[in-house]
Amino acid sequence: MKRAAEKLTGASVRGVKRVLTAGIALGQGALDCVYPRVCAGCGACDDSVRGRALCPVCADSAARVPSPVCNCCGIPITHPSGQGVCSVCLTERQYIRHCRSIFVYDGDTPLARAILAFKHGGTAGLAIDFAELMAAQLPAAASASDWDLLVAVPIHASRFRQRGYNQAQLLAGQLGKRLGVPSPAAVLLRQRATPPQHGSRAQRRRNVRGAFAVRRTAQVKDKRILLIDDVLTTGATLRECARMLLNAAAASVDALTLARVLRRSAPSQRS
Repeated sequence: MKRAAEKLTGASVRGVKRVLTAGIALGQGALDCVYPRVCAGCGACDDSVRGRALCPVCADSAARVPSPVCNCCGIPITHPSGQGVCSVCLTERQYIRHCRSIFVYDGDTPLARAILAFKHGGTAGLAIDFAELMAAQLPAAASASDWDLLVAVPIHASRFRQRGYNQAQLLAGQLGKRLGVPSPAAVLLRQRATPPQHGSRAQRRRNVRGAFAVRRTAQVKDKRILLIDDVLTTGATLRECARMLLNAAAASVDALTLARVLRRSAPSQRS
């Protein structure tokens, strides 16, 4: 009986060791998925990259949106008006109170490659580091108490099926944890797919007109909302989302994006 017990104990220990070894390997694999050791910008493989979207070299190369910027739309301006806003915001109705972006988006940079990998490459774990960058770069005057709700710009159901996630919602969720502000999913619905934005400002706005809807008005009524997206390209999508939120009785809408495209030819105008 004693020998049988010893054999059983030895087998149990070996079994536990195998389980622990397999668990550690599985945990390491999961860790690599969430905290990759490969830089999403240049592909460098190094343990120092873990927990970061970019290696130190690529992170240092990421260009931040230069100051000063329009107090309303956030575009860099060379000659601000007395109110600190660009000529477009002076003459057109604006639905977003303050819009800010952290980095400049350029298709041939490590940051742009990392964002594309985040959006299309299945690297959802990059949201953790990107949200940390966004939180760290919020304007000094901003604080979590400025907002009651973080709302992600939605993607169409067909794109969600392709990607398996909405990158803006992942950013909102991670940013909400850091700021202590709720970031419920699916506040906004993208009720029709829209083609890539081209043409004039008026054409781009017509392209997204009616593309979004608020699911439950009570959820946003009297709320100060911070809209979240990964990249601001033309501003039409954020503008339409803000319009629908205000139509649903939101108190105010601000916007924050990880990056934005800048028009090189017209630095004093909004992109």
